[in-house]
Amino acid sequence: MIKLHEVAKDVDVSAEELIEILQDIDIAVDGPDAELTAEQIAQVCDELGYASIEAAREENASTEEPEAPVAEEPIEAIEEQRIEVADRLLQLYKDLFFGTGQRLNEETTC
Repeated sequence: MIKLHEVAKDVDVSAEELIEILQDIDIAVDGPDAELTAEQIAQVCDELGYASIEAAREENASTEEPEAPVAEEPIEAIEEQRIEVADRLLQLYKDLFFGTGQRLNEETTC
């Protein structure tokens, strides 16, 4: 027995869509956590045009989108940016608290 939501994933439909399909072929279920028997799964596969659940899994395995690769910046570049931001903040605080605030005003106005 396999949970309905797992079968739905295998046949590439939502759990709600699978529940509707099951109702169409006169199979009553309690919800997405219901368990389907091998016979019920075979009926679903037949209804959707799959030879078996294994065939459905194989066919739909390639439809999953691979995760996009994450561009990684070298640690040195990130550290340089962090230092630049920290230096800039320090200068802004110095100008604000110890200076006239003139530099802060000039740099923040367009």
